Amino acid sequence: MGFEIINGKLEKYTEEDGVTDIVIPDGVKSIEEYAFTECLTIKSVTIPDSVKTISYSAFCLCSALETVVIGNGVSKIMDGAFLACEALKSVTFGNKVKLIDECAFQECTSLEEIVLPDSVTKIGRTAFLKCTSLKKVKIPEGLTKISEDAFYGCTSLKTFHIPAAVKTIGEDAFKDCTSLEAVTVDENNEKYFEISGVVYSKNQIVFVPAGIEVVEIPEFVTMLKPWAFAYCTSLTKVIVPAGVKKIDECAFYENPNLHDVIVDPNNEKYCDIDGVLYDKNVKKLVYCPQAKESIIIPDTVTTILDSALCDCCHLTSIIIPDSVKKIGECAFCYLTSLTSLKIGKNVTDIQASGFQGCKALKSVDLPKKLTKISWLMFAWCESLKEIIIPKNVTVIEKQAFKNCSSLTRVVIPESVTEIGEEAFSGCDSLNEIVLAKGTEQITIPVTNLDNEKWQEIRGKYGL
Repeated sequence: MGFEIINGKLEKYTEEDGVTDIVIPDGVKSIEEYAFTECLTIKSVTIPDSVKTISYSAFCLCSALETVVIGNGVSKIMDGAFLACEALKSVTFGNKVKLIDECAFQECTSLEEIVLPDSVTKIGRTAFLKCTSLKKVKIPEGLTKISEDAFYGCTSLKTFHIPAAVKTIGEDAFKDCTSLEAVTVDENNEKYFEISGVVYSKNQIVFVPAGIEVVEIPEFVTMLKPWAFAYCTSLTKVIVPAGVKKIDECAFYENPNLHDVIVDPNNEKYCDIDGVLYDKNVKKLVYCPQAKESIIIPDTVTTILDSALCDCCHLTSIIIPDSVKKIGECAFCYLTSLTSLKIGKNVTDIQASGFQGCKALKSVDLPKKLTKISWLMFAWCESLKEIIIPKNVTVIEKQAFKNCSSLTRVVIPESVTEIGEEAFSGCDSLNEIVLAKGTEQITIPVTNLDNEKWQEIRGKYGL
């Protein structure tokens, strides 16, 4: 066969016509980087006990590879060793493998079951990322670490058991595992424990399986960390106890079916009104669940926090009361059904991406106290036809109206001294602007409006 072996190292394999089953010669000590990469005809590989290491990307992109038998000498399966072997269905591990390293089996989309030997102590970052057919994983009792993103996007995985020895579960280890209904934890694990399928550690949620519909947070939980409920696509209701003192602005993310966040009336920091989350004094709108079809913002609210209503794609109408002074970053971004928007007269600050991606929004009256148009503020508002910039605005920041493809008319006051890069890029219907100079309005033909052209206009009209 086409093996290139130097001093016990298998450096390269060259494919041979008609050869689909590979048996690596006994005596080989390591399979080196890229040794079999993109060998497109091999279907099976048998690795002898003499091999100690399967190196970086050794079998990467072997698209026909279906079966791998790993000998009892291998202790490390290194980064990307079997990355994107999309036909791989069966892997038999030897009894000395300790490390499944980063990306080792990433995107092996035909892999349905993994039985890890008792010797494995660590599963590396993204080791099984997007193994979309993976339904069952047998985890050894000696495993101590499941790294970040280890099983990210394993959309067929339904259950998972965490043994007693596990001391580390990395960030997003089970993110976007959309079929995962329950996780069990060995009762002897000293760091992690499970209640109703949700995994906890001390006073925090570690992760919530995506298939769970209702979570009643236990009394001992004091904070909800970033991404605590990220990608929980089946979640409809969360009950927050009295003891929670901090809810991160990114605690809820990509929860398309979440309708209610209910807060214990005895909580001293937060409350809810009709399932929408506010601070205790109803001064700040913290979070509106994505499945809400309507919302009435109380006239006590002064601040709408970052991402508070992001991706609430069922909302068609929003009235922001006059009590509101500040709208946070991405607060109303990607409200794709929003057609009616009224912004209160006392808003002075709308931060970056405030209304980005509200593609059904046709018009908006901006408050007179606004002093700047922020970065990406109305970008990708594809139905927006007209904008009148208030007279207190001095800056239109970069990409503020990017890809507002229906925008035909913009009124810009003489107070504007700067227009940022690509502020109107992709506004293909915009052929003229209206300069508001004092009480006079001057229509000026212009395409691809940028800061250079704006400065020319300012000079021409003595601004």
